[in-house]
Amino acid sequence: MDREFIKDWTEKLKDTITLHNQIQHIDFSLEQLHPIAIVKNKTFYIFDYNRTKEIYELVYEKQLPDIQIPEKVLASFPLDFYNGKPAAVISEDALESLEKRIFIFHEFVHCFQYNNGEQEIKETLGIYKTYKNENNHMWEINHPFPYEDNDFAKTVVSLSEHYKAADEKSIISSYKTLKDILSDYEYLIWQEWKEGYARFVENNIRSFLKITLNDTPKAKPFDRSLFYWTGSHHIDFLKNIQKKHFSSLSDLFNLML
Repeated sequence: MDREFIKDWTEKLKDTITLHNQIQHIDFSLEQLHPIAIVKNKTFYIFDYNRTKEIYELVYEKQLPDIQIPEKVLASFPLDFYNGKPAAVISEDALESLEKRIFIFHEFVHCFQYNNGEQEIKETLGIYKTYKNENNHMWEINHPFPYEDNDFAKTVVSLSEHYKAADEKSIISSYKTLKDILSDYEYLIWQEWKEGYARFVENNIRSFLKITLNDTPKAKPFDRSLFYWTGSHHIDFLKNIQKKHFSSLSDLFNLML
């Protein structure tokens, strides 16, 4: 079997290390490099960072013939076949450009969240406890959030305008309204904390590198991706407008509630 692609990936992963050296000062979630699983022909090729050699090395391969993985996968989740470590799970094209490598660091933020209190925060959520009792592991993606509710849609459209105007009082008022009208407000904040924080860090990387921000507001029909935008702006609002700094992810979540 021709395995030249392994050498090619190893060389390209050096660019990820170089990028990390440039950006790790931006946010505490970027301090460490995490495993990268490159998926090709339903085989996971696990590269982990060797701190002594300062290089990503192929450390494990796992064939999963029954798994359904998108062709252009870009995700993060713990690998039960690699000591449960969270990894950026990517297709090989994610190594091809600076723009795509930035998305790897978006996924690294999720790795950091997993290792730094994500489960403990989940355990405080009523919505998580309900789905845990139902043995529903896909609730974060499949929860039937009322995206099409008129009151919700009206409030969130106004919220996007308030963020653009940096209207502090109106932003606070909008979240109070959302908390009043939503029975699953916890879900909104959870998604803002998880996906919004990764987008917030991603855009700080882009800003530092003088690359166009990933900051287009979601238009109707709304879906879960809405919270990437509102969450990133919620965190920016807390940190840069209200000057509420946080020292841990738990601190951040409590500020967002």
